[in-house]
Amino acid sequence: MQCIFCNPIYNLILYEDELIYILADPYPLIEGHLMIISKIHYGCVGEFERNVFSKLEALKANITNMLSTKYGATTIYEHGRPDPV
Repeated sequence: MQCIFCNPIYNLILYEDELIYILADPYPLIEGHLMIISKIHYGCVGEFERNVFSKLEALKANITNMLSTKYGATTIYEHGRPDPV
């Protein structure tokens, strides 16, 4: 089975660079719901290399400003690694 994050649906990609994708969620929780996904498999943001984390922080700030203008308050949530069973 292919990883949906390594092979995102092309028409959902809003932004892409060498490290990160920003995708429109095909099944959004609410209007404006986006997903920021690293191209390297990490279990959580705490595992990001410094350059990836720096890129993520800059993108989050830009996205938050954009979404706040359109929708008002915004929330950023990291799903992260599930606890082992």
